[in-house]
Amino acid sequence: MKKAKKLPKVVCMGGGTGLPVVLQSLKNYPLDVTAIVTVADDGGSSGRLRSDFGLPPPGDLRNALVALSDADMMFKEVIQYRFKKGELKGHNVGNLMFAALNNITGNFKETVEVFSSFLNVRGKVLPLSQEKVTLVAETVNGCFVLGESKIPLNKEKIKRVFLEPKNVKPLEEVILALKNADFIIVGPGSLYTSVLPCLILQDVLFALKESRATKVYICNIMTQKGETEGFKASDHLKVIYKHLHFNPFDVVILNKKNDFYNSFLKFQTIGQEFVYQDVENINKYFNLKIVLDDLVNLKIPLRHDVTKLGSLLFSFFK
Repeated sequence: MKKAKKLPKVVCMGGGTGLPVVLQSLKNYPLDVTAIVTVADDGGSSGRLRSDFGLPPPGDLRNALVALSDADMMFKEVIQYRFKKGELKGHNVGNLMFAALNNITGNFKETVEVFSSFLNVRGKVLPLSQEKVTLVAETVNGCFVLGESKIPLNKEKIKRVFLEPKNVKPLEEVILALKNADFIIVGPGSLYTSVLPCLILQDVLFALKESRATKVYICNIMTQKGETEGFKASDHLKVIYKHLHFNPFDVVILNKKNDFYNSFLKFQTIGQEFVYQDVENINKYFNLKIVLDDLVNLKIPLRHDVTKLGSLLFSFFK
């Protein structure tokens, strides 16, 4: 009997709006996908539930689960529905279900597993940690900003970010996934509030160093107000290097069609511009492969196109 071909193990790390795009791009390919999701969010519905019930924030996890879900479209719409008035205004149905499940199970990891079964998730979604953490930013002027939601509102340039408490432990499954991965994908996403919180735990750093996986960084298409204003592609990599004290990546993926898409001047009015791909500086400072491709979503130019990104990524896995 012919042995079944082993699927490539792909681990995706991040949160916010970036991680679900990557997960959607990979969902329909023959891959063994694991998402590792930041638990530093403290704003909106997630922040309120975190404050009321002491559970890790569910919002980014919910979005990752829906991105990998094979459930009925209407059910996914219900999970993502946000109340617009009344006492539940701002709350999301999926987040409330997370809170209820966590009260029933008493274990956040088990809650995520149950939610995964509800949504018929293709792959695995893991919270980075079960512990309650706070993301802290230190500015260049020596001030400290506490809380993921407050950091982008800060008007001073960010020097570094770190998690409190300092001895936060990731899930054992997170470390095993990283060590056993064939490919590890980081980004796109908010550099200081989605990407770095997944990377800066000491145990994660060790696992990244030990892993023989091909490690890929997907650079953001646009700068982000309050985090990466004026950043070139090399600046994103330099900030990660400064926090980790080594370059974890083998490949960096950049969007190449800046000249055409800079015609979308409306985004400049909200303090964003397209990230300049300074290939010469990346080559100067980092030993990695640079992949340039047209990856912009024409309907939402701030984001990567799911189909384009999936096709590019899968070409690495063959």
